[in-house]
Amino acid sequence: ALLHARWQGVLEATQQGVWDVDVRTGHTYYSPMWKKMLGYSDDAIAPTLQAWTQRIHPDDLAPTLQAWQRHIDGDSALFESTHRVRHADGSYHWTHDRGCAIERDAQGKALRLVGTQTDINESYALQERLDHLAENVPGLIYQYQSNPDGHSFFPYASQGAQEIYGCSPQELRASAEHALRRIHPDDHARVAASIAQSMQQLTLWQDDYRVLLPGRGERWLSGHARPQRLEGGVVLWHGYIHDTTEAKQQALQQQETERLLRHLMNEMPVGLCMVDEQHRMYFRNRRFVQDFGYTEEDVPTLREWAQRAYPDPAYRDKVARAWKVAVAHARATGEGDIPDHDFRVTAADGTQRTVAMGGLLPSPMLTAVVCGLGNAAFHIGGGADVMAVTEGAKYLGIYVSPGAMGIFLGALASRAGRSLAASAACLMLACAAAIMALCREGAGPGSPELPRG
Repeated sequence: ALLHARWQGVLEATQQGVWDVDVRTGHTYYSPMWKKMLGYSDDAIAPTLQAWTQRIHPDDLAPTLQAWQRHIDGDSALFESTHRVRHADGSYHWTHDRGCAIERDAQGKALRLVGTQTDINESYALQERLDHLAENVPGLIYQYQSNPDGHSFFPYASQGAQEIYGCSPQELRASAEHALRRIHPDDHARVAASIAQSMQQLTLWQDDYRVLLPGRGERWLSGHARPQRLEGGVVLWHGYIHDTTEAKQQALQQQETERLLRHLMNEMPVGLCMVDEQHRMYFRNRRFVQDFGYTEEDVPTLREWAQRAYPDPAYRDKVARAWKVAVAHARATGEGDIPDHDFRVTAADGTQRTVAMGGLLPSPMLTAVVCGLGNAAFHIGGGADVMAVTEGAKYLGIYVSPGAMGIFLGALASRAGRSLAASAACLMLACAAAIMALCREGAGPGSPELPRG
């Protein structure tokens, strides 16, 4: 009697209802707590299995009975089901049942089952609210659990599991293998190692990797999750994974474009140098170094260029003043056209070359297009500045905003019309510099002064 009282106390304290079913006769015992959690009095529930099944929600009845029969037949170690049961007030409450056979016949069929029923109505309602929120978040919100025995699964997975891994949340709750087998073979070992490291060190897990999805092919994913160590050596991650395929493809395409562009610019038959908004000469091709002889170590910025290209301080000041006057005049007239001015540039070997410096003032669509006639063309401008050098032809340096291509090419054709060869060279340089401008995150329009030294 004392043991029975203690047992009843435990069940009431934990809000567990108990059932005991004789499968042969259908006679079923329902504990007082089982009845109480559904709002029924002690004598309101008949001691039959049908008293339970007839109260299960119609939408949940078939899967619940299927799980029940699988355990009766010996096809599952436990009977487990989450379903709705009709309350005495007519509403349906979510419950979770777990049970097992304690007696079987010679053929392995269950003869007697005992189990518990837990009221999860409040937690399920909270889960539904979370699911509704998660449905409006692109990607997968999840919990991932790794047990000491090696078994891993997702205690929680939002509906985004279908988009991310091509699996249902139910499949992921059963086993993480449904997701892990989707990982690209070339990435699988690295992802597994990153998870193992996060588990050992309890550090943030973060990785970018590919998956192979049925009917969709290769997709790029980015995930991050924070681990938490639980009792018994269990580690639980709380995280988020989203699809980055489009962004990754764009990044890879941009990298390939930049690689091809740099090769093109390096092999161009004109000397080319690009200068950023800090006046740093961040690129110069082989022809530029060949024609002027100035390497990155020699002239890393425009300041060094001005000092070496215009070694005479008086002449350097003259160049800067002339350029400033030309820019002011173009701005005052409103035409934006900076006329050509001839200047002498001193190469690294001490020889001098005549340079025609000119250009166009920045506009909303086109920024600082300049040209030079003679042995070189040089642009001092904002954003991605360009210096082009050649023998006997006219070349342009540019910085273009994304919408400026048509206007820019038109300006090139107009200003470079003195010869067909010169126009072709200008267009080639235009395309190269325009693509580079689009590939870089340049600053806005501007026309900085030529450094005086």
